Amino acid sequence: MLDTYLYGSTNRISPEAPVPVVEITHQQDCPGGAANVAINLRAIGAKVTLCGLVGDDHEGKILKELLEEASVACHFLAKIKTRPTTHKNRIVSRGQQMLRFDREQKDELKGLEASQLKEAALAAIAEGPQVVILQDYNKGVLFEDLIVAVMAACAQRNIPVAVDPKKHNFFAYQGASLFKPNLKEVREALNTNVDPTVHTSLQSAAMQLMNKLQAKQVMITLSEHGVFIADETSANKTNAHARNIVDVSGAGDTVIAVGALCLSAGLSIAEIAHLTNLAGGLVCEKQGVASISSEELILEALKTNNDQ
Repeated sequence: MLDTYLYGSTNRISPEAPVPVVEITHQQDCPGGAANVAINLRAIGAKVTLCGLVGDDHEGKILKELLEEASVACHFLAKIKTRPTTHKNRIVSRGQQMLRFDREQKDELKGLEASQLKEAALAAIAEGPQVVILQDYNKGVLFEDLIVAVMAACAQRNIPVAVDPKKHNFFAYQGASLFKPNLKEVREALNTNVDPTVHTSLQSAAMQLMNKLQAKQVMITLSEHGVFIADETSANKTNAHARNIVDVSGAGDTVIAVGALCLSAGLSIAEIAHLTNLAGGLVCEKQGVASISSEELILEALKTNNDQ
């Protein structure tokens, strides 16, 4: 996706309708969606190959240029004519988002383009990455046949897979190494109320997901309540730190990026919970879809350790 921020000043109400007039002063284009996950990985220091789709349009061209500037490998990023690049436009004034308008097409990818994306994904896995991230936004790109093929290819090569799911194919990610839904998604998928303040409630939900998915680890992001993570033998809940929240856009992208890198490094679930919780909080203190560097994360980890 391409995220565009239009910044401006607001000093009057339109005479045409009871709406504020924003006088745009500048514009910022940022990689969004899975592209933002890739940017977050690069910011921390990882070597990244992105596999996905953009439209044959101006927005797709800008997105690819931004990715290449950040040294994200794009040779598995396909350009297609049948749908536009997903483009989110946000109008921001006085530090507040006033309006968002999107252009996108969300029907499931089919036919030749679906086959081409599947081939590209399998070719990317054949390059032997240390970890694969499947980042789903319910935009029709991660269809079930593709998910199954990728999971099988990674299992065959013993490549860990970190998954940030969405509702449509929630239970298709069988065998995930790290499965990271948010609390709302867990409640909807299990059709039950999960209390983020009760350890047993969270642990029960995580165990249900592990059993249904044959997943090795489940991490549930809890917004202001922090992060909960569990595997077959243990569980850990890390509370959120007090933050000056500026913008929550893209926080989930940062969390899955850091979680996947922790997974590939063989860190414990307690360490994964601690670092992803810090990363998600840090990025929420920044305006717009942002990322954090390894230096920022290290300094924050040292600070919290000293505070404790």
